[in-house]
Amino acid sequence: MSSTSDSTARRRRVRRQRRSSDEGVEIREISDELAEIAQRAAIKQTLKEFAQVQKEIHHAEPKGSSSSMKAAAAMRKLCPELDANKSHVGGITGIRVGDAFASKGAMSVIGLHRELRGGINVVEHEVSVVTHRVANSVVFFIGAGSTYADNNYDAREGILIFSGEGGNPSDASSSLKAKKMKFGGYKDQTKTRGNAALIRTCELGLPVRVIMGDREAYSDGKYTYEGLYIIEKYSLQTGVHGNQIYKFQMKRFKGR
Repeated sequence: MSSTSDSTARRRRVRRQRRSSDEGVEIREISDELAEIAQRAAIKQTLKEFAQVQKEIHHAEPKGSSSSMKAAAAMRKLCPELDANKSHVGGITGIRVGDAFASKGAMSVIGLHRELRGGINVVEHEVSVVTHRVANSVVFFIGAGSTYADNNYDAREGILIFSGEGGNPSDASSSLKAKKMKFGGYKDQTKTRGNAALIRTCELGLPVRVIMGDREAYSDGKYTYEGLYIIEKYSLQTGVHGNQIYKFQMKRFKGR
């Protein structure tokens, strides 16, 4: 009798523990969802303010340099809190896969990709009490142009090949032939700040935020957040222009 009673009591305790655990998970999920909604609203407000600042700068300097970059710099100067989590690695609460942005300036003020010019954002990130210089986001382009000819993307498999930075002719001329004649063609890439950061990111197994860029787009969809990717491997290879380039193979992170 005592044994049966003890067994029944144990089953009741297990059921109570499971019910309590399930309720705890549900509460956490609701809390996370509310936090995501609130942060998304805050991001939309920041983008609205950014658009207004950019508009004012454009009206004041219609023929000046990029109003997007100037607006981002102005907002970050006036609102230091925008840089509070600049070293964050991983996804950003409130930003969803498929979200589109018109400029690097817009992505910069919300922390998606803070680098205003380059395609590799480098940060200081601590892992096991050791600070490493890693890349937490990249902007990825596909095209036959000189800079992106070695990039490749397999959407079905979720794998992309991201070519490193450097090695391209620095002339701004639109004529590729003129560039080669003036600068002697392409140079081998080296372990620049960005390339070295991507290598370290690969070694540490850290996720990278990937933003797909479209140089042909002139609407609000110029940059699209693709999600988190893991750098599976990298190598130094001969590129399509005959120079040595770093190639980073990235795979879509299933846990994104």
